[in-house]
Amino acid sequence: MDSQALVNEQIDAGADLVERFDKFLPVKVAFWVKPADEESWSLYIAADRVKQEGVAAGNREIVRICQDINSPYLDMFQVKLISTDHPLARAVLDVHRRYPGKLPIRYGGRMLGGISIDGAYLYPAPVVATNP
Repeated sequence: MDSQALVNEQIDAGADLVERFDKFLPVKVAFWVKPADEESWSLYIAADRVKQEGVAAGNREIVRICQDINSPYLDMFQVKLISTDHPLARAVLDVHRRYPGKLPIRYGGRMLGGISIDGAYLYPAPVVATNP
């Protein structure tokens, strides 16, 4: 798999992970980002209760789900669990506020949340934020 391109299989596997993780901890927003200074894409999952529930518990659930999915297109080390007050999460939430809808967004900006990026793929907020 090309480390520079985000392929549909990665997007689908990430959506599966986010949907399953949302049952463990309600997801506010999820997105793929390719930082300009890194070789590969990372899947960020942001949830309001990350700080209360604990990042370690969340990461254990991510590992479990990744093992269940068992996809060659999703590596558990690509997944980063963050709180909704993280700069990247706030920036993506802002994009969703400006461009609401049920379609994913391929973000073409050069900066996101204060970091230089080569690209981003934002899952639609209403789809991943199933729990209040």
